[in-house]
Amino acid sequence: MKAGLAVVALAGVLGGGVAMADGDLVIVLQHAAKVVEKLPDSSSQVTVVVSVVGAVVGLIALTVAWSQMKIASAKTKLDLYNKRFGVYLAALEFYQCAYSKTREGHNEKASKLTHAYRESKFLFDAKDGIYETLGRFQKAGAAVRAYDEFNKHGAISDSDRSRKLFEKYSDALLNMETDILKLEG
Repeated sequence: MKAGLAVVALAGVLGGGVAMADGDLVIVLQHAAKVVEKLPDSSSQVTVVVSVVGAVVGLIALTVAWSQMKIASAKTKLDLYNKRFGVYLAALEFYQCAYSKTREGHNEKASKLTHAYRESKFLFDAKDGIYETLGRFQKAGAAVRAYDEFNKHGAISDSDRSRKLFEKYSDALLNMETDILKLEG
């Protein structure tokens, strides 16, 4: 092993230009032998090399773990955003359906809104007020549905009851508009 180290030392000395200064190969070999004698034995060199390699591998693993943590955090935030946006879309679709003349798929959208309302309790902080806003939104939607049912059976007339129902219907649509703007905020 020391012979191999002597070759490495000789190459270093030759590369360093010391041999060219004297021009004598014997001096170069003697100098290389002195360098080899000063080198520690091979087992301690292996230990140093393994330690350095282990440290480099550890730093690479730390870098990979750190980047994976950042990616996982970003994915969690994106998933939460998508769930929250789904709640908003359910409210928006119900709102658009309530304002349309035909109200096609109203019951399906009401069902989606109910699901989003229940889900919002787990997705948002209580201090945000989203759950309460969707609760009011859902009650306003019930007034719209009641008016539709009353109107579907041809019961709309000039009676006091139909006038009150129409007022509740109109107020419900206005409240839904206010609540949808609050959700957007």
